[in-house]
Amino acid sequence: METVFRAIAFAGVATLAACGTGATETHAASFVDTTDTAPGAVSGDGNAAKINEALASADGLAIVSGDIHLRLRSAGCEPFVEGLLACEDDVRLDVAMPRAQLQQTLHPAAVMLKAGSLVYRGPLHADDRPDAHSFIISDVNADGREDLILWSGRDGAYGGPSFQVYLFDEGDGQLHLSEAFSELTVGYVGIFGVDGRAITTDAKSGCCLHVQETYVVEASVPELVERVTTEEEADGTAKVTTERLLDGKLQIVDDE
Repeated sequence: METVFRAIAFAGVATLAACGTGATETHAASFVDTTDTAPGAVSGDGNAAKINEALASADGLAIVSGDIHLRLRSAGCEPFVEGLLACEDDVRLDVAMPRAQLQQTLHPAAVMLKAGSLVYRGPLHADDRPDAHSFIISDVNADGREDLILWSGRDGAYGGPSFQVYLFDEGDGQLHLSEAFSELTVGYVGIFGVDGRAITTDAKSGCCLHVQETYVVEASVPELVERVTTEEEADGTAKVTTERLLDGKLQIVDDE
């Protein structure tokens, strides 16, 4: 799968915060972040102190969005920057999705926890994408089933968020990591947009070079079908180059 601007993925990475380790005491109760069941509802008041307390408990961090229940456990979560924790040691995520009759434990390499923005559940329209959340629940491959997206790193453009995308497979009733979809968050700006079977990504380099790519989902795999590159000139004009998939390869087309 072709990805542009991989070289700028790590530009401007935020400096690690010089903070100590979290609490080690065991607490009886864990914080539950409950969101509205309405489509597009975002997470509530999950502040860093409550998140740390829950992670230190035997039960771990419980997150509820409507009928979907997530529970995160990790042997170690460290402050990355203010309001953001990086969990990278023995991460376990229990997922319960009753509508899909799914109960599954995932073992991602890492999960980034953002205080106040733990979970988003709803559409990812290209013109109305949410800010980064630790967990995103949305149908990304147009099969009518909700999928799960985890904020897993800072490999997006300019050190921005990158994600692991787990697609629900109706065949075995399980979530499976999609490398193809996950790749569309590495080196790009934010999460991709989803409109039916169309996937939209954005990339940029400096002030003046912007790239938008469109993919079409076929058999749960995104295929690049169009790339629009905009180069802004010093005089305020812009050069726009459009490439489309023709005869099996991207070719420059003239839209005039």
